[in-house]
Amino acid sequence: MTTISMQRVRGFSLLEILIAVSLMAGAVLLLIITMRQGAAKTEAFSSEHFTAMFLAQKVIEDINDRVTMNPHFFNDLIASASGDALRVVDGQSPFFRLLENTKDYEKLDAAEDLPITTLSKDLYEQLKGFKCQVESRFVPNPDNPGQSIKNLIEVIITISWEDLTGKAHKYIISQLVYGQNKEIFRNPLPNAQPFNDHVAIKALCSWFHPGFYVKDFSLDEFMKFNKGGDETKVLALGRVLAGFLMCDSTVAEYDDNIKNASDQLKKMKSSGARPAVIVKMSEYIAQLREQKACMIFYIFNRCEKDWRELAKDPLTKHNMGLMIQTIKPKLMGVPILMANHLLKISLNFAMAENSYKKLLIPLKEGVSHNREIFLLQHFIEMRKIGVLFSFHWNLNPDARLVEHQNNIKNLMNAYQGKQPLFYEYLSRENLIAGSISSLRSECKSLDDKFADIMKLGSVLDQTRVYLEHMH
Repeated sequence: MTTISMQRVRGFSLLEILIAVSLMAGAVLLLIITMRQGAAKTEAFSSEHFTAMFLAQKVIEDINDRVTMNPHFFNDLIASASGDALRVVDGQSPFFRLLENTKDYEKLDAAEDLPITTLSKDLYEQLKGFKCQVESRFVPNPDNPGQSIKNLIEVIITISWEDLTGKAHKYIISQLVYGQNKEIFRNPLPNAQPFNDHVAIKALCSWFHPGFYVKDFSLDEFMKFNKGGDETKVLALGRVLAGFLMCDSTVAEYDDNIKNASDQLKKMKSSGARPAVIVKMSEYIAQLREQKACMIFYIFNRCEKDWRELAKDPLTKHNMGLMIQTIKPKLMGVPILMANHLLKISLNFAMAENSYKKLLIPLKEGVSHNREIFLLQHFIEMRKIGVLFSFHWNLNPDARLVEHQNNIKNLMNAYQGKQPLFYEYLSRENLIAGSISSLRSECKSLDDKFADIMKLGSVLDQTRVYLEHMH
């Protein structure tokens, strides 16, 4: 038989249990306290980050609104490429206002756009530790290494602050912003790419008998066919003929589109279409006229130097060739027809201006608030172009400028206290319209090119004389 020794099992005394429970309770309490302290720090950290996110998003939205309502602000962003980190309170940063009252923002007077001060106790205490830095940089042009896209910038917003322990934090966001770079309008505007030799030769061939243009001549082959001539003069004639053909087809296409749109507009009005639909079609017609003027201007820009080349010296069989001389009667009408196209540039800009004016003065039913701002900006641009044209055509530019100045002042009176950002745009435009010289300086590149194109009238006339006397 096996004997098993049973040891006496002793239980826990009440005192031991009490000590163990006390130790456990202390450990749990310590853990809870530690977790709560950690949670408190996390809550403060999250709250600060959420505030920073809100502030950064507000700046981005403000920038987008300002560029939309005041295109001049795009250049302000370029000018402040590496802004300083400024406090968001006490009016130090220009981007932090109207945080308390953003309701009916478009109706607020500029005087109501006040900084955050100690008068706004709770908001001031919440934001006084935050700083904002706004930087901008041009975006590299993938098609032209080493160059940047002039009308596109990246805006970087940095919100910085320190937590309760003094540790520095940053929240950074960026966004691409598209706008209108004034430097493009102040620097010389380059000539558009001239028509290439192949297009010039095809245009010359089209002036001979029907179907002749299908011959795929090289320059050398055409010069042999032409029985002489100066290559520079022959190619210049080919390019201006290409420009003439392009003008004809462009004008015909836009005239058809404008007529069709105008017919649709009449049907809409007679059928009682909604005002917004009628406004949209009217705006489309204004845009077509504006585009038509721009396209003709672009074509003249492409062949401007070639017209001047033809008008530089008398045209003879020696510099133009014997075959070109045989089509002289057909060529003589080209300068006259091109002079007619030249007049259509200013005429269509004026018609576009008038179309925008009809939508705005008085304001047509169906024009939304956002479209109203957009249309007014286009109207002002058309007015500026009209003043420049009147200056170069010597058609009483001073009276035209005064009319433009009065329009801007009337708009400033109408929008004061309603839309601060658009009012800011109007104020800038009022300064630009201060004189003919200030307007020409603001649009220097465009003004210089207008001058070059408008002077083509005498060049076209000289070319016509040379063609008539070509022998």
